[in-house]
Amino acid sequence: MTTQIIEQAKAKIEQGVDPKQKDAYDRIVLAGMKVMFTKGTHEQLMQGLVDAPDKLKTAVDGVIGLVGVLFKESRNTMPVVPMIMAGITLLYEGLEFMEKAGMVQVDGDSLAKTTQYYLETLLPKLGMTPDKMQALLAQTKGVMQDPAKVAEFKQNAGA
Repeated sequence: MTTQIIEQAKAKIEQGVDPKQKDAYDRIVLAGMKVMFTKGTHEQLMQGLVDAPDKLKTAVDGVIGLVGVLFKESRNTMPVVPMIMAGITLLYEGLEFMEKAGMVQVDGDSLAKTTQYYLETLLPKLGMTPDKMQALLAQTKGVMQDPAKVAEFKQNAGA
């Protein structure tokens, strides 16, 4: 059931991607997945998570670092909005893997908190003002906590 919550959240993020930026989003997610699941990198990430007292926070910090590396490799040309959204998708991919490995239990509340922590940590690094951050956080939180949207997720997922 909790993996279903993550899958629904990933689908909602992808639905929110501007069609004009979908190609960039897809390329960023693909590049991030390659890095996350390359044997050497994956082993390093797993070791860091095993030793981490707060695995969810560590996962967020790792994804932010990954997004930063991808941005630098693009010579700072990566479009910011697709990068932010791709980072959320990568975070959810990581959380799903961690849950399947028995490292964490993910529910709607922990998913919302990790998403909020991701945005609160990443956006200031991108020069986002507190007002812009609040609007984006409210929008994201609204999606995660709206009973109608949750019901829609469940219906679409066949739950």
